Amino acid sequence: MVGIVIVSHSKMLAEGVKELVDQMSQNKVAIIAAGGFDDESNPIGTDPFKIKEAIETLSDCDGILVLMDIGSAVMNAELAIDLI
Repeated sequence: MVGIVIVSHSKMLAEGVKELVDQMSQNKVAIIAAGGFDDESNPIGTDPFKIKEAIETLSDCDGILVLMDIGSAVMNAELAIDLI
């Protein structure tokens, strides 16, 4: 099975995409939302360590597809992969 990591500047957006995929796949797809920062005063952005953790959580999958929105999400996803 292929795992999916959703990377977005918005935690709510990433969680929403995960919710839709879970419903459409009847929870048969390994998917993790890695969006936003865990900082209430500055929640918008991407965290390479959060992305790295999501990828490592899916390490038992046959492959991992990382889907990103724009800008720093791409750079931080690439950094997460480099850290692994």
